[in-house]
Amino acid sequence: NNQPEAWFDPAAPLRLDFAHPGGETSRAEGVLPVHHSVAVGNEEYRFSVVAGPRAFVLVSGERCPLS
Repeated sequence: NNQPEAWFDPAAPLRLDFAHPGGETSRAEGVLPVHHSVAVGNEEYRFSVVAGPRAFVLVSGERCPLS
């Protein structure tokens, strides 16, 4: 937007691309919060992306065994 720093709008939709081992990717889209899971072998990785302070996002993840 021709601004010195263009801040991220946490109310706007966003697109997240997740890289998998081996080169594949998956995509999650939407307005925050966004949750996404990726299965790799016998494990599932769950990610949460939420609004953070001043135009940032906070990303957390957990690994769980698939049963």
